[in-house]
This record gives sequence, C-alpha cells and structure tokens, in this order.
Amino acid sequence: GVASEAQLHETLMQEDMMMMREAEDGFEIPSGASLEFLPGGKHIMLMGLEKPLETGEQFILSLIFENNKVVRVPIEVKDAR
Repeated sequence: GVASEAQLHETLMQEDMMMMREAEDGFEIPSGASLEFLPGGKHIMLMGLEKPLETGEQFILSLIFENNKVVRVPIEVKDAR
C-alpha cells in the first residue's frame, strides 16, 4: 500500500481564508455527470504515507462507489510546482 487512509476533501473559502475539510459523506455524482478532482478544489488526501512520494512514481488508487462498484485509477506522482 501507499497510505493507511484516503479521505475525500474539499477546499472552501471561509472569511477570506481557504480551508480544507473532509467530505465525510463523500461526493454525490448525479447519473451522467462527472466529478473533477483539482488542486484547490475537491481532492483525495492520502493520510499516513508509508514513505514520501517521489515524482514519477506510479500506483493504483481504488475508488469505491455507493453501489460497491470499484474503479481502479492509475496515479502518477507529479511535482506540485
């Protein structure tokens, strides 16, 4: 594994400050719609990394949906700058 936990987070503006919080109920994606994860928006936060992620490293992230459907997404680590 890469991390001990993955959380869904969203970034909100609150009193002129950007804050991140966990979306404890997940994100609802209406039928036929899509959801985009972006820096500064909705994102997946990996917690308890087993080791620092290196630029160019690749791994598979499994997304589990309410209907128990699992979608495996290939992830490539990029330099945040």
